[in-house]
Order: sequence, then structure tokens, then C-alpha cells
Amino acid sequence: FDGATLHGTIALASRRPDLGIPEILGLCSEWLNYMKGVSVEQNGRLVVAGEYIDGTWANCFVAEGRMHFFDSEWVWNRSIGLNALFIRSAYMTISKLDDSPGVSRLVRSGGARRVIEQIALALGATLDGSDFDEFVAIEAEFQSLAFGVNEERLTTYLRWYLRDRRTLRMARLAKAFAKRVALGIEARV
Repeated sequence: FDGATLHGTIALASRRPDLGIPEILGLCSEWLNYMKGVSVEQNGRLVVAGEYIDGTWANCFVAEGRMHFFDSEWVWNRSIGLNALFIRSAYMTISKLDDSPGVSRLVRSGGARRVIEQIALALGATLDGSDFDEFVAIEAEFQSLAFGVNEERLTTYLRWYLRDRRTLRMARLAKAFAKRVALGIEARV
């Protein structure tokens, strides 16, 4: 294909200090419209088939006015709330941008939940606590099944990441420092 994924386009736009979240992430409106088109209503909310578990911004691009998906080797065993998939897409993009130099402070500031809610608002979507709970449950279970990640540990990590990335980053740095100190002490003993 000729062009960047939605994630790649967002990554480039996020380096521009003159753009706010609505301008940076407004590019995802075509993705959201596509997903609404393939969703069905179930118990008063929109859901998509499990085949879209990897239908994230990193795995799609728009060409000739059509949404194209690739790298779709995973299929979830049940339907997924459209809002939870939206959160998954935003989470995956934001988490990859966190350590990128030159990324707008708007994308990196505070808890990821606040940023994701701003993205949703910019696209005319509304998220609530149950959407974030569904995302955390699906993501933790998916990563556990696919890659053997500890589900409980990842659940804690995701909730912390959504709440306050800065303190999570500081805790991870402190843990790494403590490990280096312990190894240094062991080497001397």
C-alpha cells in the first residue's frame, strides 16, 4: 500500500506543537465510521465481531476512500464493545508515542484515560467507566492468552497507566534502579 497507517499518521501529527488533540486524532473518524458500520447493537451498546480485535489504528490505513486492515491474525472468541476497541486503539497508539522524542505534551500528559476521553470527544464519541473496564479485562486476558503475560499484573499496570502515566513511569524507574543496586550489592558480597 502507498501511505501510512492511521497510527503512523497520528505519530507524525503528534510532533507538531501547533496541533491539539482534536487535530491530531481527528484523522481516526474514518476508522470510527467504518467500525460503526460493521457493528451491531447488543444490550443497548454497539459491538463488533471478535475478528476485529486487531483492527486498531496501527493495523489499518485509508486508501481510495476505503479502510484497509492488515496483520489480523488474531480472532477474539466473542464480540467486543466498540468503545472498548476504540480505547484499545487509542491505548496502543498512545503507549507507543509515550517515549518518542518530540511528541506533543498534550498526548503525553496525565493519565491515558483523560487523553483517550479527549480523543473520543474530538470524534463525537462518549466513553464511560464500563468501557474502560471492558478494555482492561479484554486486553489483560488477550495478552495472557496470546503471549503468556500475567493477567493480574497487566490489569494493575493498565489501570495505573490509564490513571497516571507519570507516577507509573517513576515507579518503573525506581524498580529498575533498585534492581541495579541489589545486583551491585550482590556483586560485592
